[in-house]
Amino acid sequence: RMHYDIYRNVPEALAVVHAHPTYGTALASQRRGIPAFHYMVAAVAGGKEIKCANYASVGTQELSDEMLAALGPRKSVLLANHGMICHGPTLEKALWVANETECLARQYVCAMSIGSAPVVLPDEEIDVMLAKFKTYGKKPSELQDLSDFERKHAISAPPRKDVVGLAGTGAGEVPFAEARRKVIETCLKMEAMGINQGTSGNASCRVPGGFVVTASGVPYDKMRPDQVVFMDLEGNFHGAFQPSSEWRMHYDIYRNVPEALAVVHAHPTYGTALASQRRGIPAFHYMVAAVAGGKEIKCANYASVGTQELSDEMLAALGPRKSVLLANHGMICHGPTLEKALWVANETECL
Repeated sequence: RMHYDIYRNVPEALAVVHAHPTYGTALASQRRGIPAFHYMVAAVAGGKEIKCANYASVGTQELSDEMLAALGPRKSVLLANHGMICHGPTLEKALWVANETECLARQYVCAMSIGSAPVVLPDEEIDVMLAKFKTYGKKPSELQDLSDFERKHAISAPPRKDVVGLAGTGAGEVPFAEARRKVIETCLKMEAMGINQGTSGNASCRVPGGFVVTASGVPYDKMRPDQVVFMDLEGNFHGAFQPSSEWRMHYDIYRNVPEALAVVHAHPTYGTALASQRRGIPAFHYMVAAVAGGKEIKCANYASVGTQELSDEMLAALGPRKSVLLANHGMICHGPTLEKALWVANETECL
């Protein structure tokens, strides 16, 4: 019935996934939804929260009615004492929504377990996020009929400047092929280690003349070396693929931290839980010094994803250290190699 009623009432729904994931079900058993403690709530659900539908018996029309009422214009909903259900334009995308909903549920539960509620982003910021994600991973030619507000807050891609021999073409060997392959391997390792899920995180490494960074909106298990984007240190990207929406943070680290040869950004569970409470990590353990290279791992002030303001706040909190949390967002770190930057990211999450 739930599948049937989604297809009957949500024309854009072309695929539906229903599951009983651990953390989403735990919240649903408490009749709780997921508020906008993280900007990804807007990206995943397409709204300002992921609601929890009122309880009704499994398989009944009443359950389906309660599900639709709580789902509304969003893509994902929890089901009281039951689980979750979501939809998307493809089965792959619906599965992504289901997985990201569970990631958010896990981060939210961890944040709540600290003993105080995380900071919830205001409605005005979620409106900005909804506008940003309407343009995520799309080329300018794919964007039609944007409102003035959506145009103002669209995710900003850097200028494109192609130089022969620098951009990946997909045909034959690409420039910096080994570095590009290592970037993809690092992203896949992040997922295998549980540091990150989906395309939320990203990685890069310095190469002569600039750096190579993951592309925007391309799943890492499907990414080819020619889809890893070369950016120069003047802020231009080269090739047909746009860089990650977080390119500014990578760019500014390379511009301001000469010893940084690789950067890893992720949304790990515990680090994100602390960041959603605007907390850093004090020197409760001697490894804080070993990992971060300082007396604490700070939490940067909140700023909207993809903006220069976020990059500036990140640099200010990072200082001479190697790792920093990002309020209501995640973490970012650097190292002399991708292997070492991934080690810093994993150790930061362990701490």
